[in-house]
Amino acid sequence: MMTTTATISSAPNSVQLLDTLTAAVIKRLSLPRPLSPQVSNALADNYTVSESEYEVFFAEKLNTLDDYEIDLVFSPQFTPKPADYDAACAVLGTQQLIASEFTALLVAVLNELPAVQMILPSGATVGLPLHEVMVQRFLKLLFLTESVPAVLSETLQTCTFPAAILARLTYCVRQSIYKLDKYAQFFALLLKHFSQKADMTLEKTLFVHEFIQTYKPAALDEMIRQLNALIASCEVDMVTAVERSYHHEEIKMGSAGSDDDFNEAETIRISYRNTIRLCQLIKADLAL
Repeated sequence: MMTTTATISSAPNSVQLLDTLTAAVIKRLSLPRPLSPQVSNALADNYTVSESEYEVFFAEKLNTLDDYEIDLVFSPQFTPKPADYDAACAVLGTQQLIASEFTALLVAVLNELPAVQMILPSGATVGLPLHEVMVQRFLKLLFLTESVPAVLSETLQTCTFPAAILARLTYCVRQSIYKLDKYAQFFALLLKHFSQKADMTLEKTLFVHEFIQTYKPAALDEMIRQLNALIASCEVDMVTAVERSYHHEEIKMGSAGSDDDFNEAETIRISYRNTIRLCQLIKADLAL
């Protein structure tokens, strides 16, 4: 199956960009979403509201709450998911919104989308009126007002990437780590190299991005050393996976040999094996 490739298109004018971005955000927010378990728990714990009372609570009580209370309860529901920032940042490309454009986007979404549909555990749906603080959180965490460093902007505009990877990269390159030029330059170097690989995948691309965020390599030899160290650390930790599952000696002794003990240890081992696999794949890709 052929992979669809893409490049950053030329910038539309600001009005077109804002209209397209508004449509993309509204489309994402309009999709019915399962009510977050954290939100359900917060409604029950803070306001003693059960599922059968949600519709009345949302219609009548929600308007009486302060913004900070609404944000506290509904923040998990309006924290963007990967598909959300893929859709929004892919529209924005390597551009950024100025403050007035961000405000215009916020107002447009609120005017055009008064409520969103929540899917309850029972399978029923209920309308949740949108409040400014909800949309503001959602938009802020898309990092739409963050600038893209010039070297990364040029890389995304001149190199060809699989479409799904390019969409995610337009979000990743807005992260604060790349405000430091040495990391922006290094990530750009790696992206240029990986863009020439036929087997470039989103999984490997995100692993490299997250590796730079965590371990902060700024040169190829430094990254190879860190990859080798991570592989060695994972191999050692897999041996002690069972012991690492417990934080109290008596609990460890009482659970030794149980099914729970085995299953939790195996889950840890699977995670380490996956990390080792990705480290080795990246090392092979970096063998220039």
